Amino acid sequence: MLPAKAQDTPEAGRLQPSSEEVIQLSEFQVVSSADEGYKAANAVSATRVAVAIKDIPMNLTAFTRDFIEDRHAYDLYDIIKYAPGVNQDNVSPTGWARYNMRGFTSASVQRNGFGSFRFIDVSNIERVEIIKGPSSLLYGQINPGGVINYITKRPQDEAAVGLSASVGTDNYGRVMLDATGPVPGTNGKLLYRAVGMGEEIQRFVDVASGYKTLFAPSFTWKITPGIALTVEYERFHRHDKNTPSGVVVLFANGNGTTPYPGLPEDFSFAGDGDYFDFTSDAFTADLTARLLDHFTLRAIYGWNQYDQEWRASGQGGTGLIAQDIVDYFYGAGVVSNADAMYRRNRKEIQRGSESVGQIELAGNFEVSGVRLRPLVGYKKTFYGKYHGWQWTNPTGITSPYYIRPWNMRDPSTWDRSVPFGTDVLAPTTDNTTRSDNSSFYGVLVASLFDERLQLLGGVSRYDVHNEPNYNHLADEQTSDAADRHHTVWQGGVLYKITNEFSVFASYSESFVANSTLLQVKNVPTAPAEPSIGEGWEAGVKLDLLEGRISGTLSWYYLTVSPTGVITITDGVDPDTGNTFFTDIQGGEQRSRGVEADILFTITPGLQLYTAYGYTDAVYTEHPSNPDLDGTRLVATPKHTFRAWGKYTLQNGPARGFYFGGGVNYTGNQSHQAANPVIITGGYTTIDLVAGYPLRIGGRTWRAELSVKNVTDKFYYASASSISHPRHGILTISTKF
Repeated sequence: MLPAKAQDTPEAGRLQPSSEEVIQLSEFQVVSSADEGYKAANAVSATRVAVAIKDIPMNLTAFTRDFIEDRHAYDLYDIIKYAPGVNQDNVSPTGWARYNMRGFTSASVQRNGFGSFRFIDVSNIERVEIIKGPSSLLYGQINPGGVINYITKRPQDEAAVGLSASVGTDNYGRVMLDATGPVPGTNGKLLYRAVGMGEEIQRFVDVASGYKTLFAPSFTWKITPGIALTVEYERFHRHDKNTPSGVVVLFANGNGTTPYPGLPEDFSFAGDGDYFDFTSDAFTADLTARLLDHFTLRAIYGWNQYDQEWRASGQGGTGLIAQDIVDYFYGAGVVSNADAMYRRNRKEIQRGSESVGQIELAGNFEVSGVRLRPLVGYKKTFYGKYHGWQWTNPTGITSPYYIRPWNMRDPSTWDRSVPFGTDVLAPTTDNTTRSDNSSFYGVLVASLFDERLQLLGGVSRYDVHNEPNYNHLADEQTSDAADRHHTVWQGGVLYKITNEFSVFASYSESFVANSTLLQVKNVPTAPAEPSIGEGWEAGVKLDLLEGRISGTLSWYYLTVSPTGVITITDGVDPDTGNTFFTDIQGGEQRSRGVEADILFTITPGLQLYTAYGYTDAVYTEHPSNPDLDGTRLVATPKHTFRAWGKYTLQNGPARGFYFGGGVNYTGNQSHQAANPVIITGGYTTIDLVAGYPLRIGGRTWRAELSVKNVTDKFYYASASSISHPRHGILTISTKF
């Protein structure tokens, strides 16, 4: 993003790379030491090998560690929301976020190029790279909006320790340790890194509390000058007591309509004893070997798993239960079902795991004046497994285990007590699924005419296999085994008109196998169809005034047919209290738009990043209702504008003092897939930050104050969550 001139003053409290490359990196790793402030010099996510961003004939946004730390990001979205075309799709009450890119929901999130988790803490993230448009060439089954790939921290040659402690409003507290360097007695052959984090989660709703922890050790063994093995492990744990609840939605005829009006901004429908617990583990072994002078071989094995358990007693919606049930508790005609929020005691457990292997061969050589960078690879997902259980109230409103609904117009009825435990709940779900897949792929990047012309081409063949789904409660198979096969293509061209100005164009494809059965009110019916996406893009890349102005402007056009599987809420079973879900698929979605992100170095020490996105994303053919043809896609504002700037004083007694801030404008949008004509209003938020280096005990420390949502703007962040109010974080950090 921004050149080094903007960062002439070193800032204490950060693990800074040395002036030279600290590790003999392979073709498959970015060189972080080449980053200049917010400006990322190269990226690996577009081609799997490190290529200068200005030479990639695709639209790619990269956020460096400097940007991540200046943002004081508490989740991944707090970073990626500054990229054009990226928005928040949906957020669970505990913060599990899904993202929308260019109008398409559930954008793929990858961890070092592999599948990621529902909850992501930024403490072990070195950088974030966002590839726009269909990207199934390298990333498998994804929607056509794009891919978010975050890259974790790796060991460095130089010994360094970073320590930070934060306190904030709304009961926030956080400590983090980041240590790296050579293991003593190994002559620099064995390097380590250890990242540890503990946080008391900032809480903005009534009765909620929670914490999270992360521990991530990694080692790099330089077996020979040309062979290195890196192993990484990460464990993340999050626990919420009295799970923070989200938006209460008014339902009509089983469909969500608008948020229930008049509730306090800190309202929670959590009951006493509600909780949420999530644990994830990830392990990766990455072996790279240089072969001869021009080839690098890479073999990777990755394994991950998660375990999620929760108990909840609030439904988060009114109008979901029959009027006669409401009358049973309140008397005939006293409370409308539109004002009654159903409550039930429910417990759920979800467990998933994945095992993946990958081998790649990358080349870098020149033939007759043409520089060629080929890549061939094979990826095998040995298995992806899921097991889900659910328990809920025994049936019948006369049962002692049926909880009285709340009258949302009368706070005196908001009784959080749950007079019985989960031991009396009846099992309603016990399902397992298992799948595996494989892909062969090849990519070629060619540079011609003294690297003025860059060509990119690639093809990938995917084979996807799903085992039959099984319902253990009914002791029956709920779907047949399914096999899907698909080939995707990608191509691009970039031409440097001058060293400062390039034009590019690209074509790419995506697919989602959709191998499972569609469900109607939780009952599996017909098999879904594969969703095939295509994307075209053209634009310009700038690197003006010796890098003082850099960025990308582009136009794109995307289609997908049939749509991905859209799951909508379809009422509540009055007997069991289970929420009904129905899948819809068919028709076609189309998105077109314009995006721009530009970074400026106005003076030494001053860096400014700006991004604008215009997105026109609609159902050209709605999958279930022709009356909705032409309506906008969910979570897709037409206009977004984001800006973040920072200024560091270069001279004088206050040298090193810095201040900055950001503006984030998001236009109006729909949050309901079943009713996209209902639009929530747009909003603008402002964040501010200021910091100063201090000398304490002979050591340099950094004190920084971050205030988010300065104007205390209230808005609906997604279909199930509201905005965070104004809040502040004070951080003290050092490096030694």
